[in-house]
Amino acid sequence: MKKAKGKPSIIWFNPTPITNPTPLSAAQLNAAASVPGRYTYSPARGTILPPGSHVLTVHFVPTNSDENEELDARVNILVKEKNKPEVAPQGPTNPELPPVTDPVGTPPSSPSAKSNGVLETVKVIPNEEQTGYEIQAATWAVKITSTTKFVQSAADTMGRVTIEKGNTVTTSGIGFKPNTQVDVYVFSTPTYLGSVITDALGNFTTTLPMPDALKIGDHTFQVNGKTPDEAVRTASVPITLLPTPGKPGKATFSIYYKLDTFFLYDEDKATIMKYVKAVKSKLTKSSKVTIDVVGWVQPTVISPHVEWLSINRARAVSTVMRSAGLKGKYILNAPGHDKLNIRSSRRAEVTITWTNSK
Repeated sequence: MKKAKGKPSIIWFNPTPITNPTPLSAAQLNAAASVPGRYTYSPARGTILPPGSHVLTVHFVPTNSDENEELDARVNILVKEKNKPEVAPQGPTNPELPPVTDPVGTPPSSPSAKSNGVLETVKVIPNEEQTGYEIQAATWAVKITSTTKFVQSAADTMGRVTIEKGNTVTTSGIGFKPNTQVDVYVFSTPTYLGSVITDALGNFTTTLPMPDALKIGDHTFQVNGKTPDEAVRTASVPITLLPTPGKPGKATFSIYYKLDTFFLYDEDKATIMKYVKAVKSKLTKSSKVTIDVVGWVQPTVISPHVEWLSINRARAVSTVMRSAGLKGKYILNAPGHDKLNIRSSRRAEVTITWTNSK
């Protein structure tokens, strides 16, 4: 009877984006299998890809092909354009009205509105998408919303909008003097974001980026314009700038055992250490890691101590990962018999997931 081949595992992360005309190199073509073998990549090393999203593939042929199956894997890579022009702010390039700062210098705890320096009573109404809110005064109103999908949380109970770094903000208003300039700032230290001209009804809408130099934390977003009778109208909005979270990561591999044992050989430990090293290189200080290990037993005619063998296969692998310094939430599962009566059923399956990948 012909023995079934083992199925090795392969790890390959989506590479960091490159800029055209950077050629493909070992930095991108770096798949790693759990057994020795030969890798054939497409596109090949040295290829210069045009700007856009591309698929990289690898065909892996194990050195011991009589005992192990061949593998195919794929990842995605983004090729950026060189010197891509930035989008300039809309409207005029110079402000007309200076920012209105608080002598204390701290951001407001809730939105405020002033006309000629006199506070007005306002209502703060969150939008349905929970990405911003509207400040309503008696004769005018201003809206502020985040305009990308990377908002971590909604406008909070104190009327504070949370925005991720690199995000843009859309602000709009009604009730201003028609055909006049509205200036937008962000501070602690006042920074001019841009301006927009109101229409014939005194309304405006503009989308502006948050400055790259703006520090993570609490700030004031401010809109300054004119009332129909030329008074200065100011809306000050508390915002919180958050760091952009990294993408989640995932790695899977299997360790195969001899019959009726959970003993790990040096080569098994080396494989585990290789995967741990690869995962740790992708973690950040804020990453949360979960390690799920499942121990399986081959359903032979005589399978003594099934549960004991199943859990100890999972424990053996997790012990090596812990000793290698992989910290996180470990989940061990011992379902016992696998479905197929083949040697590859004698294994521990490992799935590692984490947040905020590099």
